[in-house]
Amino acid sequence: MLPVNCWRSVGRFTPTDLFTTMDELGGWHFNVGAMPYNDTWRKHRRLYQQNFRPVAVQKIQPIQRRKIHDLVINLLNSPEDFDQHVSTATEAIIMTTLYGYDIAKTDDPFVEVAEKAMRLRAIFLIPGSFPISELPFAKYLPSWAPGCEYTKELQDRPFKFAMEQKSKGKAASISSLVTDLVEQLQEDDPDYAQKLQHIRNMASTSYLAGNTTTKSVILTFMLAMTLNPHIQTKAQEEIDRVIGTNRLPDFSDREKLPYVEAVYRETMRWYPPAPLGTPRKAMQTDCYNGYCIPEGTTVYPNLWAMSRDETLYHEPHQFIPERFLDSSGPFTGINDILLFGFGRRVCAGRYLADASVWMAVVSILTTLRLEKAKDVEGNEVHVEWNYTDGLICFPRQFRCSITPRGPQYLLISPE
Repeated sequence: MLPVNCWRSVGRFTPTDLFTTMDELGGWHFNVGAMPYNDTWRKHRRLYQQNFRPVAVQKIQPIQRRKIHDLVINLLNSPEDFDQHVSTATEAIIMTTLYGYDIAKTDDPFVEVAEKAMRLRAIFLIPGSFPISELPFAKYLPSWAPGCEYTKELQDRPFKFAMEQKSKGKAASISSLVTDLVEQLQEDDPDYAQKLQHIRNMASTSYLAGNTTTKSVILTFMLAMTLNPHIQTKAQEEIDRVIGTNRLPDFSDREKLPYVEAVYRETMRWYPPAPLGTPRKAMQTDCYNGYCIPEGTTVYPNLWAMSRDETLYHEPHQFIPERFLDSSGPFTGINDILLFGFGRRVCAGRYLADASVWMAVVSILTTLRLEKAKDVEGNEVHVEWNYTDGLICFPRQFRCSITPRGPQYLLISPE
């Protein structure tokens, strides 16, 4: 394993540009994150930079605010289903933003297809999970391969919905990045079909990358608050002192709430949803501080180890927001958050994800109280700090009590 502090210095790596056989069988060739570094990748990346930069993401804030407020209402109405409510909220933000498709229920058919595709994708990514993937002839097998139908629907169904809305003249009243981008294309452009495919690829990859990781982080925050009630209380006291109880926090309040920001930053550090990060492949033989990395070597940046570097983080396994107040402060640049990666393959949707998670953190803290659940005899139910295995990890199912803090939750009304 490379030393944890070397990744910002090593520049001659690119994410693995050879899709596995199972990728090809499963139809994941659209995934921009695994495309080779070439002109096609640069065109896709340009789409991301134009539409997910900080100024552009500000236009999405009304969607994020509304869907997170819906999350709070759902957590109040059926707190035992908090895992599913978080999933619905994160899926709703990205689906509404990309396609203008408003998810309002937990059993939405679009969501079901996407979740099946992503579960299979997570399995395919585990080295050696499918021995057939090592056999070169497997790539010529027909399209009945496992998960292929779900992957195709993941790309086609929401895109088709957006195009139908556009043809019906409804796109103008629906926030949809896809329809906005298609409107800008000229049908007589010789590259029209290629540009349309790039839009499809960008949208599908955004849903794939953003939904599961955002859900994992929000659940990690809820677990951390359940296990650390004193930290929850301190953050809520700051919110009450700065914001009061007559309104809900908004994005413009972010820099007025340094302790809440520290809680957010510690959540992002405490358990990265993708502990091994995005794999890279050495484009040429490289040496760094005595480590020799042969050309073609696949290297995983161990975000888990980086987030637990004891030279940077005192008691790294503990949830301690104060560590960000005691150093350079919580409002350092977004690129200092390891979870988003680094280099030219840094997460292109990081500003969107950052805003969604922060809004969830501050809204839940303002309106709700998370505590350990109690059994029939009034004893606290033990909560394990435990996560699923895989390249995308989630807190294992745990029980908690979710109750309204007071009149703050009444400020949330359907929009």
